[in-house]
Amino acid sequence: MRLPKNYKASIVLLCLVFQITTAQDRDYHPAKNPGRIILSWEKDPATSRTITWWTDTTILQAQVQWLISDASSDLPARATSTYGRTVKATAGGKTAHFHSTHLVDLDPNTVYAYRVGVEGHWSEWFQFKTIDRQALGFNFLYLGDAQNDMRSLWARTIRQAYTQHPQASFVLHLGDMVDHADNPGEWGEWFEAGGWIMASVPQVLVAGNHEYVRDPSSQDGTRLSEYWRHTFTLPLNGPPGLGETAYYFDYKNVRFIVLDSRDMLISEDHSQRQADWLEKLLANNPQKWTIVSHHHPIYSSRGNRKGYSIAEYLQPLYDKYKVDLVLQGHHHSFARGRAFEEVGQAEHQGPVYYVSNSGPKMYDTNFAGWIERTAINVQLYHNVEVAGDRLTVETYLVNGTLYDQIELRKKPNGSKLFREIPLERTEERLDFPRATYGADIDTSQEYKSTFKKRALEYMKKRGLRE
Repeated sequence: MRLPKNYKASIVLLCLVFQITTAQDRDYHPAKNPGRIILSWEKDPATSRTITWWTDTTILQAQVQWLISDASSDLPARATSTYGRTVKATAGGKTAHFHSTHLVDLDPNTVYAYRVGVEGHWSEWFQFKTIDRQALGFNFLYLGDAQNDMRSLWARTIRQAYTQHPQASFVLHLGDMVDHADNPGEWGEWFEAGGWIMASVPQVLVAGNHEYVRDPSSQDGTRLSEYWRHTFTLPLNGPPGLGETAYYFDYKNVRFIVLDSRDMLISEDHSQRQADWLEKLLANNPQKWTIVSHHHPIYSSRGNRKGYSIAEYLQPLYDKYKVDLVLQGHHHSFARGRAFEEVGQAEHQGPVYYVSNSGPKMYDTNFAGWIERTAINVQLYHNVEVAGDRLTVETYLVNGTLYDQIELRKKPNGSKLFREIPLERTEERLDFPRATYGADIDTSQEYKSTFKKRALEYMKKRGLRE
């Protein structure tokens, strides 16, 4: 058989068409078999877990089979069945049943096994471990915005983070998990990227601006996506009307507080509502450490953006009640620092502020005075460890390289001793980013020249240049 002269080009074209078609047709539809299984908690994290998943609308029952895990394989015969809630909802043009079930009165320091589904349509068996009350400390993972190319590029972040720290008690996501909150394909990518990790390690979610969708009938023209309400089951102890987006929980000797900064930006009344609720939590806080998380940052790290109005409501409370860490996202770079007057101090009162980014969308940085360490054009994750009066934050590049590490030691009066732990052979990552995924970066030569000068000043401040 004689092949045409352009047969090689034809084969390449066919392969490309096949790849594109396969990507577009990737099955992110609800089915009889359970999908998007995610572990979290709505009540006490010490004794409970909540499991949420979706199916098509032919599956009418929310059932979990569970038991204390054992090395034998006869799990179904010995498992207990617990039934939960099923809600039919449509978002992004797809109608599904969203199921959630609570497991309560769990034993501490115990490995449990579970699966979800109905006869003939079960998930695989997953395992999780409850809190060890006797252990001195614990650690958790902190991830900034995922937002774009979750399956292709963000997947390596969450997988590397878990691989490097498999004992993490939970994963904290700082908002903008996807780019378009009502796009079922993007949520499908996010869940595929996390896979069984999300069903085995509790996930703590913070709402970002991209979890909101346009709604002309609302006060500011946006509303929280239906996917958020039905996909995640989170604490309902926040201000009225903000269930599952503003909430708190105590984990060992740490009070974790999650705020909905997007809602705060709607109006002064919305800002004050969360600020009043926050102050009550801080004023009546029995825990040694306090960590607050919200998507929009108090201090800007963006080259062409100023701070947000939430700062005037939140920062005075952070200083007054000596909050320890404020974890944030939104600006698609890494920045760590403190209030301007506390920069460089060995002992300080207020929080250490973090801005981070786990996905592929990149912005530049403004090298603002509050920033003590920064990195741009990199994907990162953080491991936070708390043990007694010591708290450490390790910042890793997505390839597993330790980029930054600090330690806080809590004094009896609530102030902190701060120490940046020196790292050998750690290269500063200050490459000017490309304007991808619609990033509004000033790419003019004039601005790049200014950026380079600021970078050199930053290096001098860190003692890396004469």
